[in-house]
Amino acid sequence: MALRLDDLVEVGEINCTRHYSIFGFIKLRGQEAPLHLQLTGNPDPDLRGKRFRFEPRRKTGRRTERHPPDLDEIAREQIGPPGDFTAARQVRVFDCSYEEFYRRSKLGEQIPTEWKPCLYLEWFSQNGRVVIELPDPILEFLEADDHSEVTDTVDAGDSSPVPGLLTTIDDQVPWIDEADESSDVDAEGSDDFESDGEDDQDEDPYGLLPDNLQQHFDAQAIETDRYIRDDDKPRELQEQELMDDLIERGTSEPLASILEDIAHLPAHSDLDDTQVESALKALLSQMALFGIALDVCEHFTPRDAYRYLMETILPQEGGHRELRHTQWVQHFSTWEDCEQCTREFDREWEARQRREQSGNGSSETAPPEKP
Repeated sequence: MALRLDDLVEVGEINCTRHYSIFGFIKLRGQEAPLHLQLTGNPDPDLRGKRFRFEPRRKTGRRTERHPPDLDEIAREQIGPPGDFTAARQVRVFDCSYEEFYRRSKLGEQIPTEWKPCLYLEWFSQNGRVVIELPDPILEFLEADDHSEVTDTVDAGDSSPVPGLLTTIDDQVPWIDEADESSDVDAEGSDDFESDGEDDQDEDPYGLLPDNLQQHFDAQAIETDRYIRDDDKPRELQEQELMDDLIERGTSEPLASILEDIAHLPAHSDLDDTQVESALKALLSQMALFGIALDVCEHFTPRDAYRYLMETILPQEGGHRELRHTQWVQHFSTWEDCEQCTREFDREWEARQRREQSGNGSSETAPPEKP
């Protein structure tokens, strides 16, 4: 099942201008602090190289209104790979509530529908598969260097209305996915209508993980809950105490053993470019469940990143399996082992030193850390 945030979205801003990276924020209703996205991968071609702001024009009327997710369980910093990430979808909408649509369809009435563009954002994070699907959204494309007042306001955790944005319309307009060519509702019940057929996908969208891995993940999730469950303490404090305990006990182990069964994953040399990116996304999806992220520099291709994970990060770096589904995030970066990044950094440092020496005499300042 996917974690659907459709009906909780107030406003968001996404930047897809960096190499193999998607980042930004999404403000959810009822939450002062926004979700921050730091995804590893590219969006679909229509959003590649774009920066955009969005908000729902109307409520979607989907399942999240009846069964809202526990917002305390959603990681504030969302990491992992993107799935379908596009504004080019088309869906059919109708100008009545879902309940009215269902009732009239049961009576055999033909309800007028209209095709509208749909913003579909999907990624695989600490919370598994996450989806935001907004039919007919308010969508504004921004200049790459446009630092808006919206970003400043929402990043500051201000829960008041955001200036400069159109007000969300509160009327409820459900929709039908473009894959459904009929407006008829299945006679078996409303849940069949609400599902778009994608919610039943598991956390392995690329079919590269062993069959028993999900059972192993579920067992680990139960173990994590056992460590941190204390209803008298805020979850943040529980997770902090868990991390302190793990550090004191020194229970770190190689990431390769935490993820389990990665030995079956093929070598990069055995895959073409499409296959290696699918394998990379499957691996990043696993890692995200444990709060482990990879940042990719502009010099690394998906093949380079996959090789770097399989040959360097997973066998040599450590982590904690108890941190599955917690708020803790551990970042690894390809530029730490990228020769081109190192050369560029050294050139920039030498140029900076020359400028300082020519302007203010000799300088003994230490070189800055890499980003």
